[in-house]
Amino acid sequence: MAHSKQHSGFKGQDLRSQDRQHYLSNWSDKRDSRPTKLVNTSTVDNKTRFVFASTVNFDTTSDWEVIKRDISRCSDLKKPEHKRRYGQYVLSHQEVESDDVGDALALKAPSKNLLVQQTYSLMAHLEQMKQYINEARYTRLFADADEGFELGIGLVMKEQIAANKLYPVLVKAERNNASQMQDKRAWSEQVLLKHGVTMSDIKRAKVDRDKLVQISQQYWAAEMHKRSIESGSAKSEWLVHPFPKSRHSVQVKPLVGFHGAVSLSQLLSENLLDVSTYGVDNYFQMIRRRINMFERPITSATNSKRWNGYASYNPKWAVMIIEILRVYNNYVLTDEKSLRNKGLRQEPTTPAKKLGIADKKYTINDILDFTVASKIKNLQQGNQ
Repeated sequence: MAHSKQHSGFKGQDLRSQDRQHYLSNWSDKRDSRPTKLVNTSTVDNKTRFVFASTVNFDTTSDWEVIKRDISRCSDLKKPEHKRRYGQYVLSHQEVESDDVGDALALKAPSKNLLVQQTYSLMAHLEQMKQYINEARYTRLFADADEGFELGIGLVMKEQIAANKLYPVLVKAERNNASQMQDKRAWSEQVLLKHGVTMSDIKRAKVDRDKLVQISQQYWAAEMHKRSIESGSAKSEWLVHPFPKSRHSVQVKPLVGFHGAVSLSQLLSENLLDVSTYGVDNYFQMIRRRINMFERPITSATNSKRWNGYASYNPKWAVMIIEILRVYNNYVLTDEKSLRNKGLRQEPTTPAKKLGIADKKYTINDILDFTVASKIKNLQQGNQ
């Protein structure tokens, strides 16, 4: 299916977004109604919506029965986490991380297969992404504000960051537009007004890109000057983005230091102009809407308990379905609807073709034929 030819998308400046999504999975045990939480870490190309990887923290390939017997034999649960033989797995119900911040929903570890610690799952995902970052000339990675991303990206991607191949940025949207954020955003709008530009002009694309780059550089220069003359307690590393693509106030936090001959304002303007997590947000929305078992749980109006009516009863199938959807999105699903809504008469194409790793639009039958052929090849190699 994939071809070895390289596309300018790999060799140019890539815009990728990264986030994690939670799902709940039921189990068919009438004596225990607690669900199991799965976490899907995904990285998506913002321009083409190609999903490079979706890593779910659930191991379906290892022999879980043998591993659990070995865990019992070597008393792994009694050891500190850093001395365990199977430290990558969640070994008890007490070790399951909470569903969301401030959510007291009771959770449990699965009775079949193995739930992977979120830290190990994230590290594995970032290791997988290295190959794509190394292929590109330069990558801007916009990740959702998350402590795991902040620590993991700096640890796993340190060589790519040092080689100036990766510029990672955390993105945080203040959806409630708190008064403090409104004050910061008002200041940024005042800076733009000094240049005769309003936020409505930017959103309506009345300002060309070259002018926007120039204004962005001037804005960040003013922002840095404002910070340098402020006194008092230490200031946050979060910066207010001047060109939010929605009504929400947006803050950004670059995960790299600033050095070299390039000015700070120029570096910020070049890397933060197109900041957005649109790609991964759109993909996660597709998962929620297209697959019933991944819909958000329903909260009862009578007793405030959460009911997972459509959730699967085996996380193994959830992992498989997510991977099927990823392949379908990359190689089969075109942008026909988007083009039609915009009134454009371009030929619909798939993310894989846009990225240059496929030379045609594939169908479901093509995917099935490829899968069957791969299995036959693997069987033949095994017999040899």
